[in-house]
Amino acid sequence: MRKIIGNILSLMISLTICFFVIEIALRIFAPQITVCKINYDWRKDDDVLPYVPKLEYKGRMVLKDQFDVVLTTNSDGFRGNKDFAKEKIQETKRIAFIGDSFTFGWGVEDEEAFAAILGNKLKTKSKDVEALNAAVYGYDIVQYSEMFNRVLEYNPDIIFLGFCLENDFNITPLKSGVDSKESIRVERTKISSRIRSFINNLHIVAMVRDRLYITFPKIRNLMLSLGINNKRDIFLKKYPGMLTLSLKETERRLDEMKRICQLRGIRFVVILIPLKEQIYCRDEINKFLEYDIDKPNRVMENILERRGIEYIDLLPYLVEEGKRSDNRLYFDTDPHWTAYGHDKVAKILYDIAIKRGYLSTNE
Repeated sequence: MRKIIGNILSLMISLTICFFVIEIALRIFAPQITVCKINYDWRKDDDVLPYVPKLEYKGRMVLKDQFDVVLTTNSDGFRGNKDFAKEKIQETKRIAFIGDSFTFGWGVEDEEAFAAILGNKLKTKSKDVEALNAAVYGYDIVQYSEMFNRVLEYNPDIIFLGFCLENDFNITPLKSGVDSKESIRVERTKISSRIRSFINNLHIVAMVRDRLYITFPKIRNLMLSLGINNKRDIFLKKYPGMLTLSLKETERRLDEMKRICQLRGIRFVVILIPLKEQIYCRDEINKFLEYDIDKPNRVMENILERRGIEYIDLLPYLVEEGKRSDNRLYFDTDPHWTAYGHDKVAKILYDIAIKRGYLSTNE
């Protein structure tokens, strides 16, 4: 027995040493992406918002092995180089987009963002269409409310709000103003979360997670079962208190935006943007009894329908596309859509826009 125990201990020590040797070798010779942060040179300070894009900025978004693309903003800080007068031509149909990094087009060229593609597609139906992309990387529902008010100055006919089913449930106070609220973070910060964060920052784990995550489902299943990959609180069947509070605040702000749009004759549409896990890890996450991969969509749909807010849920469309095509909708490491993903989303939205008559002058 002692010999067996000794052999097991020797094996564990050998494996541990081997693990750390590989970890050190990766850090020196082939460092992996453990945190998806890139330069923030495109940002500038703001009196109310945490930051806004610089005006007339031209630079690059770069993430090793993921993307290296041009990032341009116009004279108002909107994505792309086209400027917009606040007083639009009467016959023009102006469509404004607000949202976070998905709508902003993180990781793709200016013209590859779905807002730009959709605008160009709609121009084939009516030349008098303008698409204004006022989304900003990192914003949540509180910042959307402020950006919504700023976009109103441009007299849009339609406002699309791209709602990401992840960090958009957070409540981040504005720098000033009576509308500021206390900060709410929907993901819990338990010890297990900190351990998972430590594990995910190991380069050997990052290599397995990011390079093999989608390609080899069995590895993905194992990592999910071990808790290495985050299943997220928004997938819980029973939401914790902080998330419930956040949903109430989210509902209030969405209802206020809808009310203002009704008064001004603006069409207000919320686009529900699914996470990568919802497309590629559906069965794996649903194996855990306390989780439901579609829970955040049903919760948001319930809010939007109760408040009479028009919406488009991209989840069923992208799930079908993920099954149909081998082309990646999302980057391997970075959580955002690829150019292919943006193109597919633009086509989905275009078909819905035509069907619902978004270009009609008689709303």
